[in-house]
Amino acid sequence: KGTGFAYLGPDGKAVDETTLARIRAIVIPPAWTDVWISPDPDGHIQATGRDQRGRKQYRYHPQWTEERDGVKYSSLVAFAESLPGLRRQIDADLRRRGLPLERVVASVVWLLDSTM
Repeated sequence: KGTGFAYLGPDGKAVDETTLARIRAIVIPPAWTDVWISPDPDGHIQATGRDQRGRKQYRYHPQWTEERDGVKYSSLVAFAESLPGLRRQIDADLRRRGLPLERVVASVVWLLDSTM
């Protein structure tokens, strides 16, 4: 039939213009092989494929990326807010006499906090 390729839906028929526009918006690298494109325009994974080194790569729906980043950064904010209290507790535990568990754990946490 000529050169090039066509995008086919799950039914084996060529996709419509709306679906074709969505696929083009995903911007699948031309070097990818074994490409799979989600038939669901709202699916969180929109496409997968193998890069030149054979590693599986993913293209996500923009809304999924937003939600995932929101969750990731909201937990980071909660962690940052708890740091001053944690550091106060570490200081108090490091002043304990002997080698109780609290002092040992505080030493490990202090090392992590001081070297990262």
